[in-house]
Amino acid sequence: MIVMLLGGLWHGAGWTFVIWGGLHGLALALNHGWRHLTGNDRAAIWPGRAFAAVLTFLFVTTAWVFFRAGSLDTASNILAGMAGLNGVVLPETYGARLGALGDMALGWGWRFEEMYLFLGLEQVLWLTGLLALAWLRPNALEWTRYSPPDGEVMEPRGLWRRLSWRPSVLWALCLSGMAVLSLVLMSRTGEFLYFQF
Repeated sequence: MIVMLLGGLWHGAGWTFVIWGGLHGLALALNHGWRHLTGNDRAAIWPGRAFAAVLTFLFVTTAWVFFRAGSLDTASNILAGMAGLNGVVLPETYGARLGALGDMALGWGWRFEEMYLFLGLEQVLWLTGLLALAWLRPNALEWTRYSPPDGEVMEPRGLWRRLSWRPSVLWALCLSGMAVLSLVLMSRTGEFLYFQF
């Protein structure tokens, strides 16, 4: 816990960073305690793994609000908005499409307004597809078939097994292309995140 609190302070001298570090430290402590109580079963049934993944995602997303918020008040406002405490606003085109359900939503306090940053169903489909890709693809340890000290090799399953890393001409070309692209794009300027501290 102390290491994570110090990690928060290392990122910036402010209460938001301390809270960010503290939340991650608390999550790690709870995770280790849970694994100790349950016996650290990696082969748990899939509903339990899915629930754990969703819970972790929601927790980390919430904790990162404190990292990016400029103050505790800002973080509080963002979290209230994420929880729907500031009301629910949907694109105005949805009001007509929902018909009677839209009228019911108005009764619940929902609003239908013009949204300049929302591009419609196409944007929702893109985000859904990318989110599924991020959640369902193998992690870095599975891509490289990492073998931890306990000897259990972590391998991707199904179709992903064919795409996992192994020395080959195709992987050499892909990695070389990414390296060249990185060098070409290195001349672009971008503000370094930690310059704001």
